[in-house]
Amino acid sequence: MWWAHAEEHDYNMATQQALLHRTLLILGSLLKESNGSTFMSKKILELGNRVKQGDLDLYRMIQNNKYLPEALEKLEKGYNEFSIEKFWEEK
Repeated sequence: MWWAHAEEHDYNMATQQALLHRTLLILGSLLKESNGSTFMSKKILELGNRVKQGDLDLYRMIQNNKYLPEALEKLEKGYNEFSIEKFWEEK
């Protein structure tokens, strides 16, 4: 996908890449503590390892995206208001 403006690109990267990278790394770290032995856990650990093999400077820039704080607020709100029933309704 091509974006018409750099701001639109940066906003999308904050919500796609920055959140995913951060979540994979944090969740992977937590899963390692409990052996990370399920299929899903192994996939998360695998994806986290792929992030760690990437370019640190690039990932640092992605994590410093000015739109990330807004995306993190939405993520935290989603965690706090999570309802499994809501997700089953969205099929």
